[in-house]
Amino acid sequence: MFQSGALDGWQERLERHFAALAASRAGSGFPLFVLEHGLNEGDVKAITHALHQRLRNSLLRPTEHWLVWAVYAAESGYGYDGQEYWLSFEEHMPLWNDRGKPGYLQIFFSRFHKKYNGVVPTGPWAKNFCNICWPITHAILPKYFQRQFAKAMFDVRHDLARASNASPVEIGQLIAKGAWDASKRFHQFLEQEELVGRIALAMLGRQAAQHGSPLNPVTLARLVSDLNKTREAGEWLKEAKRVVGDRSRGLYLPRSSDENATGATSARTPSTSTSLGIRPALLLRRSAANRWSVVLEVPNFEDVARLGPDLSRFLKSTRCTIAGTGGAMLPPGWTLYGPQQRALTSWPGSEAPLLSFEEHNDILDNVLRGEVRLSPGPIWVFRVGSDGIAREVLSRGVRTGQTYVVLHRAPLKATLAYCTEAGMDCSGIFATEILMPDAVQPQDVAELYRAGVQVSKSVRVWPAGGCPPNWDGEGHGDWLSTEEPCFGISH
Repeated sequence: MFQSGALDGWQERLERHFAALAASRAGSGFPLFVLEHGLNEGDVKAITHALHQRLRNSLLRPTEHWLVWAVYAAESGYGYDGQEYWLSFEEHMPLWNDRGKPGYLQIFFSRFHKKYNGVVPTGPWAKNFCNICWPITHAILPKYFQRQFAKAMFDVRHDLARASNASPVEIGQLIAKGAWDASKRFHQFLEQEELVGRIALAMLGRQAAQHGSPLNPVTLARLVSDLNKTREAGEWLKEAKRVVGDRSRGLYLPRSSDENATGATSARTPSTSTSLGIRPALLLRRSAANRWSVVLEVPNFEDVARLGPDLSRFLKSTRCTIAGTGGAMLPPGWTLYGPQQRALTSWPGSEAPLLSFEEHNDILDNVLRGEVRLSPGPIWVFRVGSDGIAREVLSRGVRTGQTYVVLHRAPLKATLAYCTEAGMDCSGIFATEILMPDAVQPQDVAELYRAGVQVSKSVRVWPAGGCPPNWDGEGHGDWLSTEEPCFGISH
């Protein structure tokens, strides 16, 4: 006959531990997790052995040693591999299928919630998996999710640095923003936004001074230790903590002074004043001695996918088409592997976005209308680089000693000797090549101005040191939010 004395002892020990932990967190608002049991690996093995013996004896009663069973279930959830929870659970507890019931887990963890203010699973995933959601939630961050969690924190580390006053829910939304390419199971886990936010705060060491840690230090050390066992995940977490720590010490450079301090709004819906860096670039390439073809370069839509899981899924599953290419459909996910290039056979209108999707998405449609468009005409100026490719000059200015191609809807009214017509492989548009001389007469400047082309002549500005991405040589380029641009200026 099985003697329950060992399990009685474990039950009493765990009750004392969680009662003390609950008292220490009273008033903090931080819930408890069963994984915060404070037991070592040997203790967990002893509990597992005792529970084996218990099931061999008779049927399980849901009120008997419930806290010990909750700890075992949470440990099983911590080792969750993303496949089937019950298969793993029953593999290590073979008699459970005959002498226990799946619904018992909900009874164990619900009782823990009522007695110790335990965390409650939330979100659509929790509603659909009402039993296994409890042990997986109380496992805090199962090993299967740890690498993806660290990667998501790394991807939004600058947003986290700015979100010094954000709530756990808002932090959870930021983490979800960085997990646009994660697994379906991890996205289901991220639906518990407050839980995810509390885990992230604990990982970053936030709120410890004011309210105490959201996690038991022993449990937190275990999570971080397991994360560091995967070198890549450990490096991601370390860098995220460094960026957030720099902000708290006043070393972090915000991206923009007018951005939301919490970062929560931009995590879901981009504002009209915040660029996602997805404006396509127009390039001209020679197809003959005096003839050009137009190429549209579409950047990677990775930042759009990070706005939320729904947008990520939409981009991965929906075909798109490029204006001016004859309406040919491009495969799902095409925009996530940029930059991509497509030759235009006809000049697109400036009223509609250059990129459109087969199905509508309100958020994405708004982004496309705002950023994925041609610059306003009626002319477009391109400077020919040393590689022979002409890139658009947004200022429409030209300089002496340089070669340009000007595209225009109607024939350009310029009779200057250094302006010659050029052929186009794109219908609906005209081209003029301008080989600027070393000196320009005032009447030439006036004629170019009447044609819509401005001659830049007073001050030249260029980036000193490292050249930024997308520098067009005429005053337009991109810098990272953490960089401090340095310029050279000459008259």
